[in-house]
Amino acid sequence: MAVKTFAAIEVGSSQLSMKIYEISKKLGFKELDHVRYSIGLGVDTYSKGVIGFEKVNELCEVLKKFRFKMDEYQVDDYYA
Repeated sequence: MAVKTFAAIEVGSSQLSMKIYEISKKLGFKELDHVRYSIGLGVDTYSKGVIGFEKVNELCEVLKKFRFKMDEYQVDDYYA
């Protein structure tokens, strides 16, 4: 039976989150991990009309950490 791992990443105006699942035909979906990070992307967007460089850098750093977590679980595929 083939078991795959999948990560779902959501980038919202106030939070980044990632869930990692194990997927198999026999057992279906099983959530393995859920990681969240609060970030104020919407604050810049609403006040300035754009996301500032500091927030973009912070976003990139969090996404790198998500990538490391995906490597830990040997994620086969992901969707952001």
